Amino acid sequence: MSDGNRKADDSESPNCKRKKIDKENEHGVSENQPELKDFIVENILNNNTNRKTVCLQGRFREKSGVALVILEKNAFKEEELDESGYFSVDTELRTFFQNDIYGNFECFPRSSINATEKHISKFSQQILHIILETPELYEKLTLPHIQKEQFTLQVPGTQLRIYLHYQPSFYHLHIHFTYLRHEAPGIHAEKAHLLDSVIDNIQMMGDYYQKASLPFTIREMDNIFNFNDRKTRRDSLSSIESLSDYSDDEKSIEETAKIPIQEFCQIIPNSMSCLKIDKDTISFRLLTEPENGGNFYNELLAPNTTVNNKGNDLKVNVTVGIDIVITCGNCSNVISNAAIKFDRVLELPSENLDMSEWFCHGHCHGNSDHTEIVLKPNKMDFLYRLTYFLINSSLLSDKTNKFNLTRDVYHCNRCLAWLGLKNKDMIKLFNSEIIIQEDSVEKRVFSYNTSVGNKPTDDFIFTVESMIKEFDLGLQYTIMCKIVLECSVSANKKQYLLIWVMDKELQVLRVKTQIVTDKIELQSSSVTKLLYKVEQSLSDEVESWLADPAVVSSDVSKSMFNSGIEHLQEMSLKVPESFRYTNGFF
Repeated sequence: MSDGNRKADDSESPNCKRKKIDKENEHGVSENQPELKDFIVENILNNNTNRKTVCLQGRFREKSGVALVILEKNAFKEEELDESGYFSVDTELRTFFQNDIYGNFECFPRSSINATEKHISKFSQQILHIILETPELYEKLTLPHIQKEQFTLQVPGTQLRIYLHYQPSFYHLHIHFTYLRHEAPGIHAEKAHLLDSVIDNIQMMGDYYQKASLPFTIREMDNIFNFNDRKTRRDSLSSIESLSDYSDDEKSIEETAKIPIQEFCQIIPNSMSCLKIDKDTISFRLLTEPENGGNFYNELLAPNTTVNNKGNDLKVNVTVGIDIVITCGNCSNVISNAAIKFDRVLELPSENLDMSEWFCHGHCHGNSDHTEIVLKPNKMDFLYRLTYFLINSSLLSDKTNKFNLTRDVYHCNRCLAWLGLKNKDMIKLFNSEIIIQEDSVEKRVFSYNTSVGNKPTDDFIFTVESMIKEFDLGLQYTIMCKIVLECSVSANKKQYLLIWVMDKELQVLRVKTQIVTDKIELQSSSVTKLLYKVEQSLSDEVESWLADPAVVSSDVSKSMFNSGIEHLQEMSLKVPESFRYTNGFF
């Protein structure tokens, strides 16, 4: 039955496929292309200023899927590098900078249209003809015309770089051809293998590439960076060990070790979750209950149980009535007026307490009329808090005071070391920056009963522990402490360390001795679990923390600030990598 709607001269079957005909440019390449005006940029993946290329991720309007667009600027045309091109009288230079014999300029060459006669002919309206080309006509007329008119690379074989990639982007054998003067991506020794060398190696030894060790670079985002080796996931390609170092013996995979933890807690059966195997760590979660009974919130303690109040005791090495000399901890420059003998050594109350909660240190100065008491320290008072102390500026040398006359940050006048902060007629000096001399014996102002071997780090740990204690309201699981440590880098610049204490007494089980049997012995210790973030300026987040009355803050020295961050970073390495970063905090 015929279709009455079809034209009489349309003899094709309605189901017959028709060949799609695309427009072609002058190079014979299809011009069935998307419009860049429809491209929406979502991410700049790579902006290579050396190669003048940029890779963009995005999508095209009214089309599904992710699109990648790579833009590359054209190279200079050699025929335009003469007096009629870039070096013509119409080229304009604008000075960017000039330094002795060197200069940097912006160049604005004259605008020109470099269309060839072929381009003009292509886009001019002309009379069209249909030619029926036979094989004989192709050989006699068309082929000679193509050989005469076609564009040619005209590149001798010695000017071509012919190579393979390993590892390749796509796992099927393919060969790259690039012009030798073109610095194409992926031509470096750790990725490109010249085809001639590959052929020679195989001719020399048929199984050469089964025996050879081939170095190559990979990114951590590549799938090959981590791979599954039977039941065990190994990070072999990111380590210095060879794949051959791992045994194929099933016994090595099935080796087990017993870790008895019943002396520390009881595991609730069938409560394991969040199993994650990442590089050389295995992490998972188990629900536990206290050894002595109870539940997560209430542990039943035995009558003879003592609570472990961890902490570090502070010893003040300044004694009333004993002469001391204050020196720079960096260069031993004496910054005090000879020897100082303090009348009183007093601890300051917390900076985070309300004034109504302060306790007077007896500032009546012998005056029985308490109505005229002035809360002002004596000149010979030594006032301290955490890891800093305050003294009257008149006790320091005139030379040092004059050097710091216009500064808010107090420096050593000899080595310019950061020592402390100025506050009217008082100077706040930090333990990590100062050494005192008593009877020619040098020592720090403060010392502790335990030490990690680095004074600024000791000061940092003591400061954080002390501030946590001040915040401690006896509600360990319901209130998390927030701390801001401020470091004055200069008069107008501060850095901030935000510390969010998640658990003040986290129990950690560590390996007691070196593992020599299939039984691993553990010992329990308590640590503080916290998150931290470094802010280089007074950001909105820092302002919100400082405005929160539940946040405690304190000034710290530069060395304390830097050493504290290094200590936190070092401790973070003990945590599996996948758990080190959360919500902008480490």
